[in-house]
Order: sequence, then structure tokens, then C-alpha cells
Amino acid sequence: MERIIAETQVCIVGGGVMGLATAWQLAARGLDVVIVEKAIPGLQASAANAGTLAIQNKHTRSIPLVQRAIAMWRTLSDQTGVDIGYEKRGGFRLAHSVDDLEKLERAVGIQRTLGVAAEMVYQPQLAREAPYLAPTVVAASYCPDDGMANPLASSRALLVAARREGARLLHHCPVSAIESGADDRFLVQTPRGVIRCAQVISAAGAWNVDVARMVGVELPLTTDVLQVMTTDAAPPLFPHIVTHVRGNLTVKQASATGKILIGGGWRGEGDPVTGIKRVCRETLIANLKWATQCVPGIAKSRLLRAWAGFEGRTPDKLLLSGSVDVPRGFHLLGCGGGGYTLAPFAGAIAAARVCGETIDLPLDAFNVKRFIPARTTTAS
Repeated sequence: MERIIAETQVCIVGGGVMGLATAWQLAARGLDVVIVEKAIPGLQASAANAGTLAIQNKHTRSIPLVQRAIAMWRTLSDQTGVDIGYEKRGGFRLAHSVDDLEKLERAVGIQRTLGVAAEMVYQPQLAREAPYLAPTVVAASYCPDDGMANPLASSRALLVAARREGARLLHHCPVSAIESGADDRFLVQTPRGVIRCAQVISAAGAWNVDVARMVGVELPLTTDVLQVMTTDAAPPLFPHIVTHVRGNLTVKQASATGKILIGGGWRGEGDPVTGIKRVCRETLIANLKWATQCVPGIAKSRLLRAWAGFEGRTPDKLLLSGSVDVPRGFHLLGCGGGGYTLAPFAGAIAAARVCGETIDLPLDAFNVKRFIPARTTTAS
């Protein structure tokens, strides 16, 4: 057998915001934690998003989790000692057509029943409150709790906090196999050697499907290549977070730098097997065109750069969380829409489950077992 390079209670596979948040939560509870990251922490889906921390553009079933997560984002800079650039800006979610408007009004009605402070704003009031929007925008919903943060700073903050509590990180250290033994211990194999642990949490994003397969668990996950772009510094143009009811736009301007971050679900190109990813010119142009059709003033800015990252996806776009029955002690986390926003509370959920604690929210909709046929999962 290869040499043992670490003995730990919990091994977390994946150093994105989900894995780092979980490591911090577990280490703060006194558990010994090792994070294993195949490359550099926080540089896939955790970095390939526009840093939007919005409530009203999330899946309805995820909103209770998002509300908890937003509350955690607000204090993250103070708790970690690292400035994550969090700003509570308020956000408009736009509608252009009659169909858009009907969809938006339905969404606001549901969100208000969940305690979201969302309201409809129609023309001409919208033009007075958000004069930077195109006149073709017929209405919008407004939520004062929508905000933003710096994705790269967020990963750094969570890593600093986890390490401060005693968590260890092995980066540029891909996992090649996971063995589960009769002694309820796991052997996590890496090029450097073996990590022996009692529990494994796979928070590997687009590679969750591969890590799960190492222990005989098949999951119906797919991979998206996210892409996001930023302009050069620009004069103040708009103070709010701007999204669209069609789910194809997120725009905000950082107050500290004046840079405008643009995203919204337009896909790049790449292959998670090779790890090669790239920005797609056609979808990049389409994203920019749509952004300027919503906020015309953006057209005066100069595009600085664009980048891409892999993200895992569940079929229902809801968070993947919880342990499998076989092998016991193997947990999964991630792959839901809005994963960056959810990360702090998703980490708290994962840590609570490992420690046998209860969460005062219904979580069945997010349990990994919804994708695993009963009594058919076996360890490899």
C-alpha cells in the first residue's frame, strides 16, 4: 500500500467555495479536516461567476437556503478578517415582453409568500428609479437584499478562515481513487500518497460525478462551462444588481473599481476530462448585446477580459447534499444553480450532517438520495 500522507477525520475533495465553507464549519467544530484540491482553490465555478448574491433570480425551492446564505455573506468579511467586497446593493429583475411580465409577477407573488421583500415596479416609475435601464424594459421586480461580492476574495477568505481553525490544504493534488474498508475508514489515493479518513465529502463541482463513481455511486450530473467578463474601470453608471427574468443576464458595477461584471448563463466551451476550457466568442457577443439592450450605457465601456470555468449541474438545478447509504460516511455537495450564493449555508448544512446536528429547514428536496435508486448502490 502507498504511504499514508495524512490521517484525518474528514477529507474534503474540492477546494471551491463549497468545499472551503464546509472545511471552515467543520474545523470550527473541532474536527480534523484535510482539503484535497486537484489544482488551485476557487478557480473553477467559484471564480467563473459574476459575484451576484441575489435572491430573486434563484429557484423557488432554494430561496429559504439562499436567505440563510445571504445573511452569512453579510458578516463574512468580519468573521474571516478578509475583505470580500460584499455590498448590499438592491436589485432589479427585468421583463421585456408580456410573457416576461407574467412570469415575473408570478415569481414575485411566490417569493413574497416565502418572506422575500420583493415588489413589482412598473413604468413610468421604473424609469424614475432606474433611469439607466433601456426604455424597452416594461417592468421589473425589486429586492433590497440583492447584493454582490468578489468571487476570488471570497475563496481566499474561506480558505484563510478554514486554515485558521486548523484545516489543512493539499493543492495540485488530484484524487485518483477512493477505497472504503470494513473498518469504516476510507483510503483516498493521490499522487503524493494516501489520506486515511473516517468520512469523505465530495465537493468537486463538475468532477463530483467522477469522485462518486470511485465508490460505486452513479449520478445524473452534467457539466456547464460558465463564462463571465469584466469591463475596464468606468464612471458610475448604475448602483443596483441587474438580472433578467429569462435567466440570461447578471450585471453589476463594483463601486470600488468602477468595473462592470457581466454574466448570465451564456456558455463557454471545454472538456472537464482534459480540463481545457475557453470563452466562446459567439455567446460572449450575445451576452454583451443583451447586456447593452438592458443597460445601454454599458456600450460605452471597454471590455477588459473574459474567463471560463467548469460547473456541475443536477437535472433539477437544485443543490446536491447529503450522504449515500453505501459506502457509509461518503457525502456529496454542490452542483445546484446559484451555487456561489448558496456556498456558506451549504457548507453549514454539510458540516451539520457530518456532526449529526439538525437543520431547522426542510432539506429533502436537496438530498443526494433523490438520484440514487434504493439498495442498488454498492462500494467499488
